[in-house]
Amino acid sequence: MPTGAPFEIVLPLTITNGSISGGASSITISKGSTESSSLTVSRTTGTTAAVTVDIGTLPGLPTGHGGYALVKSTGLPLEVFGSFNNAPVFTDGTTTTRFVAENTGSGVDFDSAVAATDADYDTLTYTLGGTDAASFDIDSTSGQLQTDAPLDYETKTSYTVTISVSDGRDGSNIITVTISVTDVDENRAPVFTEGEDTTRSIVENTETDQNIGIAVERLMMTMTPWHTPLVARMQHRLTLIALQDNCKQMHHLTTKPRHLIR
Repeated sequence: MPTGAPFEIVLPLTITNGSISGGASSITISKGSTESSSLTVSRTTGTTAAVTVDIGTLPGLPTGHGGYALVKSTGLPLEVFGSFNNAPVFTDGTTTTRFVAENTGSGVDFDSAVAATDADYDTLTYTLGGTDAASFDIDSTSGQLQTDAPLDYETKTSYTVTISVSDGRDGSNIITVTISVTDVDENRAPVFTEGEDTTRSIVENTETDQNIGIAVERLMMTMTPWHTPLVARMQHRLTLIALQDNCKQMHHLTTKPRHLIR
Protein backbone atom coordinates (compact mmCIF):
# COMPACT_ATOMS: atom_id res chain seq x y z
CA MET A 1 0.00 0.00 0.00
CA PRO A 2 1.53 3.39 -0.96
CA THR A 3 2.60 5.62 1.92
CA GLY A 4 3.08 8.82 -0.10
CA ALA A 5 1.22 10.87 -2.62
CA PRO A 6 0.46 8.75 -5.70
CA PHE A 7 1.15 11.81 -7.80
CA GLU A 8 2.17 15.45 -7.33
CA ILE A 9 -0.56 17.25 -5.43
CA VAL A 10 -0.86 21.06 -5.51
CA LEU A 11 -3.01 22.59 -2.78
CA PRO A 12 -4.15 26.24 -2.99
CA LEU A 13 -3.61 28.40 0.10
CA THR A 14 -5.48 31.39 1.51
CA ILE A 15 -3.90 33.60 4.16
CA THR A 16 -5.50 36.28 6.35
CA ASN A 17 -3.58 39.32 7.69
CA GLY A 18 -0.25 38.05 6.44
CA SER A 19 1.78 36.81 3.51
CA ILE A 20 3.95 33.87 2.49
CA SER A 21 7.58 34.51 1.61
CA GLY A 22 8.18 34.56 -2.11
CA GLY A 23 4.53 35.33 -2.74
CA ALA A 24 3.56 31.65 -2.82
CA SER A 25 -0.17 30.93 -3.04
CA SER A 26 -0.05 27.13 -2.88
CA ILE A 27 1.86 24.19 -1.42
CA THR A 28 3.02 21.12 -3.31
CA ILE A 29 3.27 17.56 -2.07
CA SER A 30 5.60 15.69 -4.38
CA LYS A 31 4.79 12.20 -5.61
CA GLY A 32 5.76 9.69 -2.94
CA SER A 33 6.02 12.34 -0.23
CA THR A 34 3.80 12.72 2.82
CA GLU A 35 4.32 16.43 3.33
CA SER A 36 5.22 19.61 1.52
CA SER A 37 8.30 21.74 2.03
CA SER A 38 8.08 24.44 4.70
CA LEU A 39 6.91 27.99 4.01
CA THR A 40 7.58 31.21 5.92
CA VAL A 41 4.54 33.23 6.94
CA SER A 42 4.76 36.91 8.06
CA ARG A 43 2.21 39.19 9.73
CA THR A 44 1.10 42.29 7.81
CA THR A 45 3.21 45.22 9.05
CA GLY A 46 1.50 47.53 11.55
CA THR A 47 -1.24 45.05 12.51
CA THR A 48 -1.80 42.91 15.59
CA ALA A 49 -4.68 40.66 14.51
CA ALA A 50 -4.23 36.89 14.23
CA VAL A 51 -2.66 35.43 11.07
CA THR A 52 -4.47 32.37 9.70
CA VAL A 53 -3.67 30.00 6.85
CA ASP A 54 -6.20 27.75 5.15
CA ILE A 55 -6.24 25.29 2.27
CA GLY A 56 -8.64 26.29 -0.43
CA THR A 57 -10.79 23.93 -2.48
CA LEU A 58 -9.12 20.56 -2.73
CA PRO A 59 -8.31 19.39 -6.27
CA GLY A 60 -10.17 16.44 -7.67
CA LEU A 61 -8.48 13.06 -8.18
CA PRO A 62 -7.35 12.09 -11.67
CA THR A 63 -9.41 9.52 -13.57
CA GLY A 64 -8.60 6.02 -12.55
CA HIS A 65 -7.30 6.88 -9.13
CA GLY A 66 -9.28 5.47 -6.26
CA GLY A 67 -8.91 3.98 -2.84
CA TYR A 68 -7.92 7.22 -1.20
CA ALA A 69 -9.23 10.74 -0.79
CA LEU A 70 -7.94 14.21 -0.06
CA VAL A 71 -9.32 15.38 3.29
CA LYS A 72 -8.89 18.73 5.05
CA SER A 73 -7.58 18.70 8.59
CA THR A 74 -10.12 19.69 11.24
CA GLY A 75 -7.44 22.09 12.54
CA LEU A 76 -7.82 24.33 9.50
CA PRO A 77 -7.79 27.25 9.18
CA LEU A 78 -4.56 27.20 11.13
CA GLU A 79 -3.74 30.18 13.36
CA VAL A 80 -0.08 30.75 12.59
CA PHE A 81 0.27 33.86 14.78
CA GLY A 82 -2.19 34.73 17.50
CA SER A 83 -3.38 38.30 18.00
CA PHE A 84 -1.56 40.41 20.58
CA ASN A 85 -1.95 43.86 22.12
CA ASN A 86 0.61 46.42 23.20
CA ALA A 87 -0.40 48.29 26.35
CA PRO A 88 -0.16 52.11 26.16
CA VAL A 89 2.91 53.72 27.74
CA PHE A 90 3.09 57.17 29.37
CA THR A 91 5.73 59.41 27.83
CA ASP A 92 6.77 60.63 31.32
CA GLY A 93 7.20 57.12 32.76
CA THR A 94 5.56 56.16 36.04
CA THR A 95 5.81 59.51 37.88
CA THR A 96 5.84 63.14 36.81
CA THR A 97 5.18 66.71 37.98
CA ARG A 98 2.96 69.47 36.62
CA PHE A 99 2.74 73.12 37.76
CA VAL A 100 -0.23 75.47 38.17
CA ALA A 101 -0.31 79.08 39.41
CA GLU A 102 -2.49 79.79 42.42
CA ASN A 103 -5.80 81.59 41.78
CA THR A 104 -6.04 80.08 38.27
CA GLY A 105 -9.74 80.00 37.36
CA SER A 106 -11.77 76.79 37.26
CA GLY A 107 -11.87 74.72 34.07
CA VAL A 108 -8.51 76.05 32.84
CA ASP A 109 -5.87 73.81 31.20
CA PHE A 110 -2.49 74.01 32.92
CA ASP A 111 0.97 72.80 31.98
CA SER A 112 1.39 70.11 29.32
CA ALA A 113 -0.84 67.05 28.90
CA VAL A 114 0.10 63.81 30.66
CA ALA A 115 -0.04 61.78 27.45
CA ALA A 116 0.63 58.15 26.53
CA THR A 117 1.53 56.43 23.25
CA ASP A 118 0.21 53.15 21.87
CA ALA A 119 2.19 50.98 19.47
CA ASP A 120 -1.05 49.58 18.04
CA TYR A 121 -2.50 53.05 17.39
CA ASP A 122 -5.52 52.28 19.55
CA THR A 123 -7.78 55.10 20.73
CA LEU A 124 -6.79 55.96 24.31
CA THR A 125 -9.00 57.04 27.21
CA TYR A 126 -7.65 58.86 30.29
CA THR A 127 -9.17 58.70 33.79
CA LEU A 128 -8.30 60.76 36.88
CA GLY A 129 -7.96 59.22 40.34
CA GLY A 130 -5.97 59.37 43.55
CA THR A 131 -5.98 61.38 46.78
CA ASP A 132 -6.62 64.86 45.36
CA ALA A 133 -8.61 63.97 42.24
CA ALA A 134 -11.61 66.03 43.39
CA SER A 135 -9.57 69.24 43.00
CA PHE A 136 -8.95 68.70 39.28
CA ASP A 137 -10.45 67.49 36.00
CA ILE A 138 -8.93 65.79 32.97
CA ASP A 139 -9.64 65.71 29.25
CA SER A 140 -10.38 62.01 28.70
CA THR A 141 -9.10 62.07 25.13
CA SER A 142 -5.78 63.90 25.58
CA GLY A 143 -4.70 63.56 29.22
CA GLN A 144 -4.74 67.36 29.68
CA LEU A 145 -5.19 68.34 33.35
CA GLN A 146 -7.58 71.16 34.24
CA THR A 147 -8.38 73.10 37.41
CA ASP A 148 -11.68 72.33 39.11
CA ALA A 149 -11.54 75.44 41.32
CA PRO A 150 -8.99 78.19 42.08
CA LEU A 151 -6.11 76.98 44.29
CA ASP A 152 -4.50 78.89 47.16
CA TYR A 153 -0.75 78.56 47.65
CA GLU A 154 -1.02 79.69 51.28
CA THR A 155 -3.48 76.85 51.98
CA LYS A 156 -1.85 73.96 50.10
CA THR A 157 1.23 73.89 47.86
CA SER A 158 1.18 70.35 46.48
CA TYR A 159 -1.41 67.83 45.30
CA THR A 160 -1.13 64.18 44.20
CA VAL A 161 -3.30 62.44 41.61
CA THR A 162 -3.09 59.34 39.45
CA ILE A 163 -3.95 59.12 35.76
CA SER A 164 -4.97 55.82 34.18
CA VAL A 165 -4.96 55.20 30.43
CA SER A 166 -6.75 52.39 28.60
CA ASP A 167 -6.69 51.27 24.97
CA GLY A 168 -10.09 49.53 25.17
CA ARG A 169 -8.48 46.12 24.55
CA ASP A 170 -7.41 45.20 28.09
CA GLY A 171 -4.23 47.25 27.73
CA SER A 172 -3.74 49.90 30.42
CA ASN A 173 -1.17 51.85 32.38
CA ILE A 174 -1.04 54.29 35.31
CA ILE A 175 1.10 57.26 36.33
CA THR A 176 1.38 59.25 39.57
CA VAL A 177 1.35 63.02 39.09
CA THR A 178 2.48 65.62 41.64
CA ILE A 179 0.79 68.97 41.00
CA SER A 180 2.80 71.86 42.42
CA VAL A 181 1.02 75.16 43.10
CA THR A 182 3.20 78.20 42.36
CA ASP A 183 2.95 81.37 44.43
CA VAL A 184 1.59 84.64 43.04
CA ASP A 185 2.35 88.10 44.48
CA GLU A 186 -0.82 89.08 46.30
CA ASN A 187 0.10 92.50 47.75
CA ARG A 188 -3.11 94.51 47.87
CA ALA A 189 -3.76 98.23 47.74
CA PRO A 190 -4.48 99.85 51.13
CA VAL A 191 -8.10 100.43 52.13
CA PHE A 192 -9.48 103.15 54.42
CA THR A 193 -11.29 101.62 57.39
CA GLU A 194 -14.10 104.18 57.10
CA GLY A 195 -14.69 103.68 53.41
CA GLU A 196 -14.55 106.41 50.77
CA ASP A 197 -16.02 109.23 52.94
CA THR A 198 -15.84 110.24 56.58
CA THR A 199 -16.36 113.34 58.77
CA ARG A 200 -14.24 115.12 61.38
CA SER A 201 -15.40 118.16 63.41
CA ILE A 202 -13.42 121.15 64.73
CA VAL A 203 -14.41 123.96 67.03
CA GLU A 204 -13.98 127.44 65.60
CA ASN A 205 -11.04 129.50 66.83
CA THR A 206 -9.01 126.31 67.41
CA GLU A 207 -5.34 127.09 67.39
CA THR A 208 -3.14 125.95 64.52
CA ASP A 209 -1.10 122.72 64.57
CA GLN A 210 -3.84 120.89 66.48
CA ASN A 211 -5.09 117.46 65.53
CA ILE A 212 -8.60 117.41 64.16
CA GLY A 213 -10.59 114.51 65.55
CA ILE A 214 -9.34 110.92 65.49
CA ALA A 215 -6.90 109.66 62.88
CA VAL A 216 -8.11 108.57 59.45
CA GLU A 217 -6.84 105.00 59.32
CA ARG A 218 -6.11 102.71 56.44
CA LEU A 219 -5.27 99.01 56.28
CA MET A 220 -2.85 97.42 53.88
CA MET A 221 -1.80 93.81 53.50
CA THR A 222 1.47 92.51 52.14
CA MET A 223 3.15 89.10 52.07
CA THR A 224 6.29 88.33 54.05
CA PRO A 225 9.13 86.30 52.50
CA TRP A 226 7.61 83.33 54.34
CA HIS A 227 4.28 83.84 52.50
CA THR A 228 2.52 84.90 55.70
CA PRO A 229 -0.08 87.71 55.35
CA LEU A 230 0.95 90.88 57.21
CA VAL A 231 -1.65 93.54 57.94
CA ALA A 232 -0.45 97.04 58.72
CA ARG A 233 -2.61 99.85 60.16
CA MET A 234 -1.54 103.27 58.89
CA GLN A 235 -2.80 106.57 60.32
CA HIS A 236 -3.29 109.96 58.65
CA ARG A 237 -3.89 112.80 61.10
CA LEU A 238 -5.49 116.02 59.96
CA THR A 239 -3.74 119.10 61.35
CA LEU A 240 -5.15 122.61 61.40
CA ILE A 241 -3.01 125.10 59.52
CA ALA A 242 -5.23 128.17 59.80
CA LEU A 243 -8.90 128.92 60.20
CA GLN A 244 -10.49 132.33 59.64
CA ASP A 245 -13.52 133.60 61.59
CA ASN A 246 -15.42 134.24 58.40
CA CYS A 247 -14.58 130.88 56.74
CA LYS A 248 -17.10 128.34 55.56
CA GLN A 249 -18.78 126.06 58.04
CA MET A 250 -17.79 122.93 56.05
CA HIS A 251 -14.48 122.10 54.38
CA HIS A 252 -13.80 119.04 52.24
CA LEU A 253 -10.34 117.51 52.53
CA THR A 254 -8.90 114.51 50.69
CA THR A 255 -6.17 112.19 51.88
CA LYS A 256 -4.66 109.44 49.73
CA PRO A 257 -3.03 106.29 51.09
CA ARG A 258 0.32 105.15 49.84
CA HIS A 259 2.44 102.07 50.51
CA LEU A 260 4.85 102.56 53.39
CA ILE A 261 5.86 98.95 53.90
CA ARG A 262 8.46 97.70 51.43
